[in-house]
Amino acid sequence: MCVGGSCSDPRRSRITGRCSGRRYAPPLNAQIVRRTRRDLAAVDDGDRSPATLGRSVDRRIVMGIHSMPLEATMRVIVAGAVLAILGCGGSNDPSSPTGAAGSGTQTCRAATQACAATADCCSTLICSSSVCVAPPQCRPTGGACAATADCCSPNVCLQNSCRPAPVCGDGTCDAGESATCCKDCGCSMGSTCQTSGTCFSVGTSSLHWSFQDNCLTAGTIQLRFFDRVNHLVWPADNAQVFVINPGDTKVVDLSCTNGSTVCYGGNLAAGGTGFWGAGIDGTQACDSCCTTCNGASTPLINLLCQ
Repeated sequence: MCVGGSCSDPRRSRITGRCSGRRYAPPLNAQIVRRTRRDLAAVDDGDRSPATLGRSVDRRIVMGIHSMPLEATMRVIVAGAVLAILGCGGSNDPSSPTGAAGSGTQTCRAATQACAATADCCSTLICSSSVCVAPPQCRPTGGACAATADCCSPNVCLQNSCRPAPVCGDGTCDAGESATCCKDCGCSMGSTCQTSGTCFSVGTSSLHWSFQDNCLTAGTIQLRFFDRVNHLVWPADNAQVFVINPGDTKVVDLSCTNGSTVCYGGNLAAGGTGFWGAGIDGTQACDSCCTTCNGASTPLINLLCQ
């Protein structure tokens, strides 16, 4: 049994003769035991503080070792050295979680090492999926994201992209704006956008458009129509267009929001840089490509080669 280890009745301390409340000590010769017991008895009526007892007993044991035979003295010294090296059950592996033998100091885990909590990891690391890793860097404006926590402040994650917080009028219809910001989200057919940001019902009307493809050598022309205030497009399916073959006339009747402004735009189906009116995506500026939805018919519009 190790010095300082718990003992039971079959293994009584050779110094005190008792086990309760004591720790086991290595066997010494009778001379040391007798001197130690006499020392304890001598201080019964005096100072029995732990410090006094410890100094007295230690002094007697050392004096006893000096009087022991050489062979017995060497056995005591060797036993003490072995106990000091082994640490009586302590670890001498510096790579263990408790560090060097007997130190009891918790060492941190490096990157890629296993962990149970962030407290296990070295400074600047966090515990993620039971592994110590560097914390994620924030994403700049336009960076991909899964949550607002991924984005650098003050950006937020909108539609899986880090962007400034929603502002009515920024041109993007964000979640929660459909009922409060028609400037970004538009209005349904028959309603128009007010300056307050809400839609106001005004009913519907119609427009009668007529076009002729006079660009005979360029091929087919494709057209779309746009209510840019209320964010409406015809055809409603962005994958579809109205088509005019070379030399043909095309009539398009639209149902639109009463009083709204509707513009046309087109380009060549074969591609190229040329366009008519607001362009096939409705983003081009134009002087005479729009009219008011009020049940009227437009004059025939000749589409010449660009």
